Amino acid sequence: MLRDGFVYGLAVFLLFLFVRDGVFTVLEGAILVGSYLLYLGLLLSWRRLPPAAGEKKAASSKAADEGGDPSRFPGQAALFRPVELLLGAIPDPRKRPAWTLPVFCLSVLIVGAGTYILVRAGIHLAQLLQVDPAIVALTIIAGGSSVPELVSSAVVARQGKGDMAIANALGSNTFDIFISLGLPVLISTLLYGKVEQVGGVNITASIILLFATLIMVLGLLAMQKFKASRLFGILLILAYLVYVVAVYKGWVGAEGVG
Repeated sequence: MLRDGFVYGLAVFLLFLFVRDGVFTVLEGAILVGSYLLYLGLLLSWRRLPPAAGEKKAASSKAADEGGDPSRFPGQAALFRPVELLLGAIPDPRKRPAWTLPVFCLSVLIVGAGTYILVRAGIHLAQLLQVDPAIVALTIIAGGSSVPELVSSAVVARQGKGDMAIANALGSNTFDIFISLGLPVLISTLLYGKVEQVGGVNITASIILLFATLIMVLGLLAMQKFKASRLFGILLILAYLVYVVAVYKGWVGAEGVG
């Protein structure tokens, strides 16, 4: 947690340095992408280190991969039937390991296509509601595009891998800054030159909020001896609800980073 939290903090710090002048350059895009490659190298090297004293592997739940009781609420089976039919047409990598990489790539494409549709719909929703598109991006789109992380974190948490669930959230934000932002910036600056008019007057406040969120998460985990309790989840949800209200009320600027 501390390792991934430190790298995420570094990503936020680099973001602050690069956007404060309102311009992205080729060098800055290259630094963001290169930083993620270094992070991957760190992760590979980390696996070779001996386990910490007293470290124990968490027990996996036998029901980790179960879909749950389809009768938990009326109509659930019918609601998820189309999804089940779609998934049934895709080879199961657990039973056919040779399909692991193709299924993984297909999953990435499906997520990418769904995210593109979500963004386009979010833009039209902002126009319909006559609100700043940045507000919709900071709330609805930011939340919707994080659904894959929500699902994957829930799956590994049910397997008893709570550290992986939290690392997934931190790693996702790190990837967003280093690659989801850095790679388009690098390509755009290589093709068209500097990217100007980046951020806005509230960018500093937004980045401070990112730092504050990171400190809050690591602080709560440290207070609970790195055990994610129900209270931990409730506090994070309440904090996000307060943030959403603040954005829509105009207490937090929408020109910043989501």
